[in-house]
Amino acid sequence: MKQSKNKDREADREALFFEILTSGKIEVSDDALAYFRKHPEEVDEVTAATRVHMFFLWVGLGVGVLAVAMSKILSQLPLEDYIGTSFEEFLVDLVFEGGVALIGAALTAYFLGVLLNRQQERAKAFRKEIRRKLREAAP
Repeated sequence: MKQSKNKDREADREALFFEILTSGKIEVSDDALAYFRKHPEEVDEVTAATRVHMFFLWVGLGVGVLAVAMSKILSQLPLEDYIGTSFEEFLVDLVFEGGVALIGAALTAYFLGVLLNRQQERAKAFRKEIRRKLREAAP
């Protein structure tokens, strides 16, 4: 039962993330308000830029892998009859290198995202500790 609730909650968070990502206007839906009434502590987490990075990580990685695969397919086709050997090699190399670049960019984004998430968690804990000490020191 609890696992089902967590899956529903995660699905709601993902839906809110995509709503924020794809919306052209700054407008909060009734569904978003209902979710954040139940989970006000998640406002920062759902709207954080790191979620956008993770989305583009998977898209970039997927497109990169597809481009590398496409270059392998292109290299096997008899394109030299239509576009010439030099242009065929150029096209295959261009598609391959573009795919490799996207894969590298996605992996870099992943590692930077992990570091950013860790830093945000540390900053959150630091703010919490500062507030706690300020409350203790208050007269």
